[in-house]
Amino acid sequence: MIDLMAKVETLNVFQLQELDRKVKMRLLAFGAITAPALPSVGRSSASRASFKCGDLVDFYSPRDRTNLRARVEKVNSVNLSVRVVDSGKKWRVAPALAHLVGADKPASPFGSVVSPPEFPAPRIPAGSMSSAAPTLGGGAW
Repeated sequence: MIDLMAKVETLNVFQLQELDRKVKMRLLAFGAITAPALPSVGRSSASRASFKCGDLVDFYSPRDRTNLRARVEKVNSVNLSVRVVDSGKKWRVAPALAHLVGADKPASPFGSVVSPPEFPAPRIPAGSMSSAAPTLGGGAW
């Protein structure tokens, strides 16, 4: 047993991770541990539950590079079937990318659009710019 512990002390990170994986698989085979649960898609189902047929939603269209307003026609298991109010086109939208009209979340996945700050134009003292072209090193090329 001491010899085995001495060998474990010499393993690098990758070898220790592989050993950990093998030990867990062995314990699982013996029934000493249970398999971990797969991560659920609870966020989707929670978001889906907040939408109903007839709801008015906004979502960002990367194709048109704009926010679209649509009415929910059907709540599917993975997405929402919506019809755009202006054009009548049908879309399938992930619930996480749509929000109810009047909610405080922005429709764009990039957040609300913020215009860049305006900086004053640089002040150049009068007479500092001459009409002659500057030369490098004071000599001709």
